[in-house]
Amino acid sequence: MAENKVICYELGIFIEEENKDLLASILGELGIHDFVLGSLDCDIPAEYNPQMPKPDFYSELANDIPAIIYSEDKEYLESVKSSLEHVFKAINFKYNEKPLL
Repeated sequence: MAENKVICYELGIFIEEENKDLLASILGELGIHDFVLGSLDCDIPAEYNPQMPKPDFYSELANDIPAIIYSEDKEYLESVKSSLEHVFKAINFKYNEKPLL
C-alpha cells in the first residue's frame, strides 16, 4: 500500500525586530493568520562553563526576525508572496525573503 506523503512549503520573510508588529498587522490585513512570527534558529553548539557569563544568543541571532507562512499549496504561497511584495513596495518596507521550500 502506497503511503501518501504531504509536502509542506514555507515562505519566510525576515525583518528588523522593531517592525515585527507592523508585519503582523500587514499579514492580518491580507487575511493571513496562519504564520509563525519571531522564532529563532537556536541550533548552535554551546559548552557549559560556570566561569564564563552566559552568552546572549538572542542578540547574536536576532538580526532578522522571521515570519514563516506554511502551506501545502505552493501556488497559494506564491500569491501571498506577490501580494506582500506589492504592499512592501508601496510602503517602502525593508525585508529579506527566504525562498519557498
